[in-house]
Amino acid sequence: MPVWASTILVVSVLLLALGYWTYRAVEGSLRELRAESMKTLLDSQVNALRVLGPQAARFGQSGETFAFDALGTILTGERSGEVTPLRASVDDGAVLEPYVNHRGATVIGAARWLPEYGMGVGIEMDAAEAYAPLRYLQIAFGAVFAALAIAVFAALWSARSVIT
Repeated sequence: MPVWASTILVVSVLLLALGYWTYRAVEGSLRELRAESMKTLLDSQVNALRVLGPQAARFGQSGETFAFDALGTILTGERSGEVTPLRASVDDGAVLEPYVNHRGATVIGAARWLPEYGMGVGIEMDAAEAYAPLRYLQIAFGAVFAALAIAVFAALWSARSVIT
């Protein structure tokens, strides 16, 4: 194999590795931003609870805020009496890996236990809505990867035609 073809392969592998690393870093940043925004929203809901008492609230297209007891039984809203899996997952923080909630939807969530009230407050949002910006990132990196694959294939085809 000619030196230039080997160089193209090595550069392509390095670009692929750099692209993967960049994708994972951007994905991680987006997840951290989502976690922080959910925690901030949870803080505002906790403050509202302290002022107004327990009530259900919605945010975004799919977001839901609810209060729950020590066993995870929902105390507010239409789903009152159902058990949320969020309680078992976290006492204070966010669950960014999608899970199936009490409605049967795939969501991410955040919760905070309020010992002074003997209950917690949770928020959940459909995972698809929460991670919608990642779809654009995946499309962009897919296009770059496809272009890289085409370039490598063209270089190898050229090398093959030169050798034969």
